[in-house]
Formats: sequence, structure tokens, C-alpha cells
Amino acid sequence: MNQTFSSARFGRLLRKYWQDNRTELLTQAATLFVIMAASMLFLGYNGTPESADHSRGVALFLISLVACPLFTVQVASVYNKREQGISAFLLPASLFEKWFLLWLITGLGFVACFLGSFHLIDAVGTYYVNHREWPKETLLFFKKNAMPLTIDYFAYKNLHQYPIWAVWVLLHPFALMATLLFRRYTLVISVLVGVGLFLGALLINPILGKLLINQNIVVRNAFPYTGFGVFKEGIDGTSRDLRLPQPISDIIRWTTGITAVTLLYVIAYFRLKEREI
Repeated sequence: MNQTFSSARFGRLLRKYWQDNRTELLTQAATLFVIMAASMLFLGYNGTPESADHSRGVALFLISLVACPLFTVQVASVYNKREQGISAFLLPASLFEKWFLLWLITGLGFVACFLGSFHLIDAVGTYYVNHREWPKETLLFFKKNAMPLTIDYFAYKNLHQYPIWAVWVLLHPFALMATLLFRRYTLVISVLVGVGLFLGALLINPILGKLLINQNIVVRNAFPYTGFGVFKEGIDGTSRDLRLPQPISDIIRWTTGITAVTLLYVIAYFRLKEREI
């Protein structure tokens, strides 16, 4: 018998998890839908069609920034509770299957629920924007400024305009690792560590930029994985954007990203193994 992964055994584990946590999962999905609907229908679709086309993407990113790690912490924190953790570890399944279940529920499960909810909300919001009655003065203003009166449904191919996939790919393994690493005050500590790492990257990048380029260069912005915005005084008073050429830029970006994600998942797995022992 395969002690690492068995599709039949994992199927029973998944079915058992759904039976025991169905109410909680449906409640979380409903809460997510209500929050997304309230945020996007009143903020994303309540302006002009032109602003709504952009606002819904921004709202999608901001909501995912909070919802993804929060849901992961809520689901994985079962292993931080003594009685529930013991019951979960005693289930007839391998350690890898239990870890894979966490990844499936908090990873793919969340993405499917999130995008499904957004698709329904966007259908209603787009219909509202396209059939909204505008005052005559507003219509004249739209026409004068060549502004659109309607918008298309949000195309998922446009997700690359917003760092949503990067948020999911990086935040999910970090939240999973942090939940299994910190037993108490998991959410608070995870947020503090995550914000600290992000701010640290923002502070270190300009320093690295000055060391790599020129001490006389003023680095105005150096957002991780993008480029340097630099300014040199006494030349022409203008700034310049410096970016690594392709394919070096993509190689560095993908290599560091994949390495970081892999390490976070490996740490989460072995931390779960320590809990089982």
C-alpha cells in the first residue's frame, strides 16, 4: 500500500473534511461574497463607466490581499488547537495527504470560490453600469470628453494588470507556513512579520540601487521585482526608469519567486510533520 499518497484514501479524507466542516466553509464563502458585493457594487461600480472599469480590478486586488491569508489562517489553525489538532492527526491518512488537503482547500479552493464570487458580482455590476440612467448634463460631459457609456465584463486575461496572481502565489505559502509555525496569536504575528518583510524590501532595495548604480544617484522608488526610478541632481531635473533587460529580468524574477514559494511550502510541510510527532 502506498503510504505517501492514495487517491482512494485522499478521497475519503476530503469527503470526511467536507462533512465535518461544510457549515463553516459555506459560511466563510457567503461572508466573502457579501463583503465583495458590498465593496464592489458601492465602490467599484458606483462611479462613471470609465472609473468602474478600473475600480473593479483594484477592488479585486485589495480584497484578495486580505481574504487569501485570512482564509488560510482560519483553516490551517485547526492544527494549533489541541483537541481538534489531535483529531485531525489521527485521521487514517498520510502526512502528505493531510498537507495536500490544506493546500487544496486554502489554495485552489479559495481561488475557485473567490473568482466564482467575483464573476457573479461583476455580471450584476456590469449590467447596472451599462443600463444606468444618466442625467443629460452627465451624458454631454461623457461625450465631450470621449468617455465610454458602457463597459465589458471583466476578462480574466486582464488580471496581469493587477498583481493578483503574485499575491495568491506568495501570500498563500507564507500564510500556511506562518500558521503552522506560530501556535498563538497566529494572525497578528503573521501580519506583523509579513508587513515587516515587505517594508524591509522597500528599504533595502533603494540602498542596493545606489550601491549598484552610482553613489550620486538618488533612488526615488525601487519596488520589488519592478525597476529603479532614479534622479540625478544637476543634470536636467528629470528622472529615469532603469530596468533589467530581458530575459535576465524574467529569469531573476521567476527564479527568486519559485525558490521562495518552494521553501515556504517545504517549511510548512515539515512544521506539520513536527506537530504530528
